[in-house]
This record gives sequence, C-alpha cells and structure tokens, in this order.
Amino acid sequence: MEQQEIQLVVSDFRMPQMDGCELFQIVSERWPDTIRIILSGYADIKAVVSAINEGQIYKFVSKPWNNAELCEIVKSGVEKYCQLAEIRSLAEVAAAQNDILLSNHIQSIESLSRRHLDIEEQADLAEAYQIAFRTIVSPILIFREGVYWMLIALLRI
Repeated sequence: MEQQEIQLVVSDFRMPQMDGCELFQIVSERWPDTIRIILSGYADIKAVVSAINEGQIYKFVSKPWNNAELCEIVKSGVEKYCQLAEIRSLAEVAAAQNDILLSNHIQSIESLSRRHLDIEEQADLAEAYQIAFRTIVSPILIFREGVYWMLIALLRI
C-alpha cells in the first residue's frame, strides 16, 4: 500500500498477529480513502459493530459467503472509491475556481475603489475650476471665426 494506490482491502476478522479491525484501523489512519471489507464466521459482533460505527469498515461479510454477493460487494466498493475520488477531484477544481473568482472579485473592488477616488478628485478639480471661473476679473480672449473677442469677466463674490 505504501508503493501503490490500493482501492479496496478484504480481510478476515481473525488473524494470527492482529484482528481485521486492528488492521483496518491502521489502514484507515494511513489510507483513509481505501475501502475496507471484513470477512468473519465467528467474529466478536461487538468489535465488528464498533469498527463499522467508527467508519473503519465498508461492509461486513459473514462466512460462508456467496461468491456472487462478495463480487457485487467488491464491485460496489470499488465504485464507491471511484465516486469519492471523483468528488474529491471536483472539489479541488471548485476550490481552485473559487480562489480565482475571489482574486478577480478583490481586483474588481480595488479597481472600483481607484475609479471612485479618481472621480472624487475630478469632482474636486471641477469645483475648483468653477470657483476660479466665478472669481476671474481679468479679460478672457476667445478666438472665433478668425477674430479674437475679448470678454471681461466680472468678479462674483
């Protein structure tokens, strides 16, 4: 399992070194996505129920088993593994797309903020021009149709 991806493990409940639940506890800690099926003819039902409830076992198959049923259980387990892998993959894509959308949103907000400041500066400048034009007391020359026209602006205070 360290060297290659294993989608599904089938184990007997009673084994010489450790029982199947202990094995599956190790498998679930190190390879949590691996589907686990336990076989037993005389298992401690309390231990098996506990392992199932803790999510360490996908299915419990009692001995003697029906070969066709066991094949269907294995097939179903591999399908579940593939579905979970697909869901994980889609979740990763969605998270990456959310990161891009968030980045774009932040850039849009920053751009709008800069535009708002520019508009405020332009409004302040326009107001300053209006004040300046209202208070002009010197002549203004206007070139129209080849003739310069002189206007005298009056001081408005």
